Amino acid sequence: MAGARWLVPAWCRCWCPPGWCSPAGARLTGARLPGARPADARLPVPACRCPPDRCPPDRCPPAGARLTGARLTGARLTGARLTGARLTGARLTGARLTGARLTGARLTGARLTGARLTGARLTGARLTGARLTGARLTGARLTGARLTGARLTGARLTGARLTGARLTGARLTGARLTGARLTGARLTGARLTGARLTGARLTGARLTGARLTGARLTGARLTGARLTGARLTGTRLTGTRLAGVRLAGARLVGTRLAAGHRDRIHRSAQATRSSASTGLVT
Repeated sequence: MAGARWLVPAWCRCWCPPGWCSPAGARLTGARLPGARPADARLPVPACRCPPDRCPPDRCPPAGARLTGARLTGARLTGARLTGARLTGARLTGARLTGARLTGARLTGARLTGARLTGARLTGARLTGARLTGARLTGARLTGARLTGARLTGARLTGARLTGARLTGARLTGARLTGARLTGARLTGARLTGARLTGARLTGARLTGARLTGARLTGARLTGARLTGARLTGTRLTGTRLAGVRLAGARLVGTRLAAGHRDRIHRSAQATRSSASTGLVT
């Protein structure tokens, strides 16, 4: 921690002398903090020298903390308040971030392999190119998050909120998305081979060119979704809501569908060949 600069913002309500205990706005660029255990569950900083009765941990939350390139492998940050934090390229492999507040945080290229983010708030967070392989994101809030090109192979996203999230080109092979909310999400070119999407809400989602081979979409809501050119070989779509789905050019070999859906798709395919239809399932 040598050389780290601690900045106390004007709104900090701590009664301690300046520089004693001021994690808010801290600059930890390139800092190495493996296995850090923040005593105040706010930020991995050295022991606060202020008495607890004079400087409660909630008085100076580290909003906007600068942690670019920080090494936080295995850090325990349960319930941490990191709203708007800059964590670009940070190493958070195996970190415990259950219930952490990361709204608007910048995590571009961050390494979060195996991290625990259950119930974390990541609304509007920037996770482009982030590595989240095997991460636990059950019930996490990722509304409007930017996950373009992110690696989420085997990640647990059961019940996660991904409404309007950007997942273009993301790798979600084998991910668990049961009951996840993906309404209006952008999944163009995403890899969802073997993903579990049972009961997921994908209304209006963009899945053009997505790879859904062997994916489980039983009972999912795909009303108005765009699946043009998607690969759905062996996909399970039993009980799925497909009204208004665009399937022009989609590969449906071995796909499991209810009889009614098969008839609709067959008619749509005929219409596509005869009149260059868009592949709209009515």
